Amino acid sequence: MDYLDGWKEAGEVFIPPLKKKGFGEDIIIRKRIEPAGERPVPVREEQCAYTGSEPTVFAAHVPRAYIKRLKDGRTTELAGRETVIGKERDSDCVITDNPTVSRHHARITASADGYYLEDLGSSNHTYIDGSEIKKPVRLAGGMCFQLSDEEFQFMLEAGQE
Repeated sequence: MDYLDGWKEAGEVFIPPLKKKGFGEDIIIRKRIEPAGERPVPVREEQCAYTGSEPTVFAAHVPRAYIKRLKDGRTTELAGRETVIGKERDSDCVITDNPTVSRHHARITASADGYYLEDLGSSNHTYIDGSEIKKPVRLAGGMCFQLSDEEFQFMLEAGQE
């Protein structure tokens, strides 16, 4: 089940302009996961009382992100908070036909301020613009990177940077 079912695109509804800038934090919308084996806690009415003092926070649009394997054009959507790329079957993006890619070679992590690529201690390293990365690097739309000699392109949905 898609967790965005029932939501409307921003262009389908009227959103009044902001009179002044408020909070700038983005949020990541996640699927609800039911607790395993827990009993619901009864909620008292006073816990739900709205006092009118809490500010309204506007949720920013979270763009969809993808990586494209340049060797074969295969595209993988970065659906969760973390996407692991490697040749191990439990990786989110599995590369089975390149022996220079490590089992868990690199990870792309989504955060409030963008997407970050980091090497996971791979044998043949991760590169951006021919330089080995030693710490997480923020990805920009259209940016290319290499896992060993395997090339990828990071892409954001149209209209995002």
